[in-house]
Amino acid sequence: KNTSDDSNAKDFNPPFIFELKCDNTNISCNNNMSPFDCVYDFCLCLENFCKTKSTANHRWDIERDWHKLLLACSSHNYERFMWIHLTFQAEKNIQLCWKQVIRRLMSKFDDPQRSISLRSILAHFRY
Repeated sequence: KNTSDDSNAKDFNPPFIFELKCDNTNISCNNNMSPFDCVYDFCLCLENFCKTKSTANHRWDIERDWHKLLLACSSHNYERFMWIHLTFQAEKNIQLCWKQVIRRLMSKFDDPQRSISLRSILAHFRY
């Protein structure tokens, strides 16, 4: 393996953290960031980060790097970090794709009221 790839991976520092408004922790606000409205918004931001964060020696790939990216973005929250670490252990989930990971993150961390309000909005939608 290329050692410059390893050094770039070690220098990785995401410009955001995996914090949701429903967490009510305000860590993002204390660091001049904003918490995400929902898990899906965080996941989109992580995907966009992978598309734009590259150097001559290393390019992030969400399908390959999602586990280390999630851990890096969750290091501020011990419970979330440990859930991600234990749930997505490589030997148990080697076949998971990013879309499957998103679904698991949404079922675990999204505010349950969010899906209820979304269903209500869709039920009253007129074409």
